[in-house]
Amino acid sequence: MKKSTIVLLITLVSMLFLLSSCANDTDPKEKSLWIVTEESRISDGMNWQTEQIIKAFKKANPDVTVTLEILPNEKEHAQERSVRLEQIRTDILAGNGPDVYLIPNETLMNDPLFKDVQQAMHNGVFADISSYYDADIALGKEDLVTEVMDGGVINGARYVLPLRYTYPVLYTDRQLMQAAGLDLEAASDFSSLLNALLASGEPQWYCTPASSAATGYAPYLPQMIDYASGKVLINEAQMADFLRTCLDQSNAVSPNFSMSSYISKGTFFTEQQPIDMGWLHNAVALSAISKAENQDLVAIPVRAADGDLVVCVSYYAAVGNGCSNPELAYKFVREFLTEDVQFERERLELSKYSATAIASGLPVRSKGKANELWTMYKKINKGFGSDEEQTRRKKAVMAVSLTQADLSILDTHIDRVHFTTSFDQQTMADAVGKVLLEQADIDTVAKDLIFQLQVHAAEG
Repeated sequence: MKKSTIVLLITLVSMLFLLSSCANDTDPKEKSLWIVTEESRISDGMNWQTEQIIKAFKKANPDVTVTLEILPNEKEHAQERSVRLEQIRTDILAGNGPDVYLIPNETLMNDPLFKDVQQAMHNGVFADISSYYDADIALGKEDLVTEVMDGGVINGARYVLPLRYTYPVLYTDRQLMQAAGLDLEAASDFSSLLNALLASGEPQWYCTPASSAATGYAPYLPQMIDYASGKVLINEAQMADFLRTCLDQSNAVSPNFSMSSYISKGTFFTEQQPIDMGWLHNAVALSAISKAENQDLVAIPVRAADGDLVVCVSYYAAVGNGCSNPELAYKFVREFLTEDVQFERERLELSKYSATAIASGLPVRSKGKANELWTMYKKINKGFGSDEEQTRRKKAVMAVSLTQADLSILDTHIDRVHFTTSFDQQTMADAVGKVLLEQADIDTVAKDLIFQLQVHAAEG
């Protein structure tokens, strides 16, 4: 072969290599992120956090194009939302779905993007980000609640990053509980807890666990589907019994105690209102109020029908399986797990008035962080109180110091993690509605519900 021919071939190969490199460098998929989220229920909520993280991310990565899509509000734009969700689901099936999902779990949404997050994980909708998460030494994972974070793991593969979580908790004053002759802490599940409350014989103790819009019946459900095997784990008789127990919640009340209600009205535990059916994230405020009022707070986790303590993930992040640059996408979503974002430091420092937490639930970075949690809640409530008595109460409660011992409920062992936007949760809510509103036969409803669960599990 002539020397000139060899030189020509080397030149052509070099040009092809350069062209290939340029194509990779300019490929919009490699240097872009399409992020899908829901509209915040409050103006300064998660959307604000997301926008701030995007600004910082773009500044640190000027060659990356970030597109934030906030899905249409279901209440005001139902048809538009339906059309858009159908388009995104089609893109997902074609392998061209969003790069990043930032999703709240709320049963208020009749048509969530993912009707069953756990099934979506099993079906490969999300990318496995285990290698990036495991190698992320700077994240400080020792402060994350491991059991909650592992709710996004299947067979060692990490598909979802939970951001916030909660579960139902019964709060009361120990002296009031003992005076009523009750031992509520001995209750193993929410059915036995209801029976213990009724045993008091006093109407003010008849309050039952609330079916919150944020979690519905999820915290009380036994494990109903094994997604790995595609089998339903509960039979018709068990389902009928559980439905009957759910009906006892027809007199349920929502949480009444909060930092704002205490500052504004002086609301705390009394003989007339001895209990509060709240959530885990209420523990911070109620612990401080009880200290200010010299009360002995009792916080009792409300367990599911099978005795498990079920955590509900109220916000999560995930990388789409069709993402062409999962490492870049992980670099973005991991920012939601950092201390500043988890404890809302920047947003609360900028706020001149009272603020509301970005989403229901506690930050997953709550392990051993009693002081940080209390600091966050004090900032959230700093604007409450107008008259002299309200100001006095606020100063008294804000002067309280909280330690890990005051928030020992945060150390309760977690048995299962549930994503409340799930098929079993939605069908359970529909079934209870049929019995309550349509007076349908419980055994018939239970049989139909088991059939629906079997079909859904098989489809997975």
